[in-house]
Amino acid sequence: GGVSRPDDESYKAARLESLAEMEAQGLESFPADFPGAMPFGEFTAKYGHLAAGERAEEDAPVSIAGRVHGARKAGKKLLFLDLKADGARVQAMCD
Repeated sequence: GGVSRPDDESYKAARLESLAEMEAQGLESFPADFPGAMPFGEFTAKYGHLAAGERAEEDAPVSIAGRVHGARKAGKKLLFLDLKADGARVQAMCD
């Protein structure tokens, strides 16, 4: 047999129920703040001068938060993410 998939209405109802349960527990379903994440404006001001493929001298890990608008694999261990937030776009290379 095939895999059973919920119809759009049952999926939506289950999702809304899950969101209501999270809110009842005091949890935010879509938090507006990510502690420790560098705002996009600060990130682009600090690293916007780098050319494609160039790394920052300090090469320290940086945390940013945004919506993923695209993801592409490049080999087995490399992933590129297109992130958007605050009207800005950042392409992240995850290795």
